[in-house]
Amino acid sequence: MKSILILFLTLILSNISSAQWLQYDKTVIPSDSLKTMHNAKAIVTLSNGDVICGFQQGIFNYSNGLWDAYPIEPQYPPSYVGSVVTMVKDSYDNLWVATSYGLKHYDTKLRKMTNYYNGKSWAYDSSTFSGNNYEYYMVKSIAMDSSGGLWLTGMSNATAISRLYDGKWTSYTILKDAKEFSIYAPAGEVGSASMEIEKNGTIWYVAYGGIVRFDPKTGNRTLFDTLRIDNKVISFPRAGKIHIARDGKIWMNAQLDYILNFDPKDSVWTVLDRKEIPSIRPDDAERSIFVTSAAEDNQGNLWVTMHPDYLAKYNKSTKKWLKVQLPPGRYADQGVGNFLEYGLTVDKKGQVWVGTRGEGVVVYTGDASSVEEPKLDNALAHTWIFSVVPNPVSKSAKVGIFADPQFQSSFHVGLYSMLGTEVLDVTKEAQIDWDTGRGNVEFNVGHIAEGMYLLRVSNGGDNSVSLLTVAR
Repeated sequence: MKSILILFLTLILSNISSAQWLQYDKTVIPSDSLKTMHNAKAIVTLSNGDVICGFQQGIFNYSNGLWDAYPIEPQYPPSYVGSVVTMVKDSYDNLWVATSYGLKHYDTKLRKMTNYYNGKSWAYDSSTFSGNNYEYYMVKSIAMDSSGGLWLTGMSNATAISRLYDGKWTSYTILKDAKEFSIYAPAGEVGSASMEIEKNGTIWYVAYGGIVRFDPKTGNRTLFDTLRIDNKVISFPRAGKIHIARDGKIWMNAQLDYILNFDPKDSVWTVLDRKEIPSIRPDDAERSIFVTSAAEDNQGNLWVTMHPDYLAKYNKSTKKWLKVQLPPGRYADQGVGNFLEYGLTVDKKGQVWVGTRGEGVVVYTGDASSVEEPKLDNALAHTWIFSVVPNPVSKSAKVGIFADPQFQSSFHVGLYSMLGTEVLDVTKEAQIDWDTGRGNVEFNVGHIAEGMYLLRVSNGGDNSVSLLTVAR
């Protein structure tokens, strides 16, 4: 039976000056259809100042103001199957590239991509928990240790992680039984998969239900699913990115409200509330604005991207947050904002490169310490960000929504084509508790043609738009 996949990505309309932003998109290299900037999932700065961007189609190299590009698989057309997941730099300034085709090696001097490894590693079948060999063709996370070893997690059901050193692979089993596997298996979705390594070789990775800390020298491991810090009970559902700073401190997400900082020297946890970040839209503060990527500048300040469209700086000296917002996308006039992918780096000039979904890369050239916070036209009606697979029989989907109670009379929910034509008015289907403004709308998409649509929630003035993709 055919199923319908609905993917909603919340986009909020805002007014913001883009004077301090540069943008590089698919118009940069128009001569080759393979060389198209689209979803910037990974960005790395080389020691010579070059910036390497990993997209669905391959590697884009920015050097001295010029771009060049190299497909992941020259023999295949660009496709989702061949997308870059993440990249790490080795001591020779070459790149290891994790893709859904496998592990690649990119020689930055020869500008050559090599299909380095597509072997097998021991894993467990998630349904039967019986031993099987699985190919590591779906690479999810990679990280380099201080000795030059490359660590890898593969398919999302793998119970072991592997290390490549001097041409040899070694496997380390971390999880022992089905119960541990159900909580602490390495997260497999692109973006939620994350692994970092301390200078002493201790590994941290994001699991489906927690955080795992593993010492390969001793085999000791710590499994974090909840913590009690400062009388707060912290849990780790879909924890997002882990970042180990140059000072050795570990940064990570927790729940929907907190960013955590762990100092391994004294094993002290520090909790930072996201609400301390200035000018976060009130409706965003109530939902997940999780960190998608993190990088440091030359002063050791932490830059993070936060869903859906924030770039924030944590000043190491003042211990304060400053925030800027991504500039509007090319489809802003259709109600579609510019929103984040997982790429982020700070180049040698101190410019912050941010990956976007469908808009190439944008480069922030300003100084966040002196930035004037934009005045936002806050959407007082919006959808909640989520991904849902509708009932395959009823072909219906339920979407969480919010509308300010004072706008009850002007509230409207509609499904629109990308040209702005309303395809379906679902205002009557919306069920809202007008005391709180929270509710949902459930509607049938079985009769809607394949394609991309906009689900717009409006209070009569401000709008919130979700991108809706119908695929059979």
